[in-house]
Amino acid sequence: PVGAERDFAHGANAIMRIRIVILGAAITAAACICVAQRPATVARLVAQNLTRAEIRSMPIEERPDRPIHFYGNAVRRRHHRAPPAAPVRPAPIRPAPAR
Repeated sequence: PVGAERDFAHGANAIMRIRIVILGAAITAAACICVAQRPATVARLVAQNLTRAEIRSMPIEERPDRPIHFYGNAVRRRHHRAPPAAPVRPAPIRPAPAR
């Protein structure tokens, strides 16, 4: 019975260590996301002096970030962080085989 209690205590410590590691990873990820910013030329945090109609008439990528607007803010982050698209080159035209 003493060995069983010892194994249980050891298992509980391992689980606690795993929880601490997961919590630390989550906090680190959240801090990285919060610190990452868009280019300074585009950084507008809150819509100031804009009416709702003016904001809605803007493309979603150009609208200012607003608190609690998860979808719009995520679209803007993705748009501004995405690498520029590579130019599409047309496929080479091959001559028809001679008959």
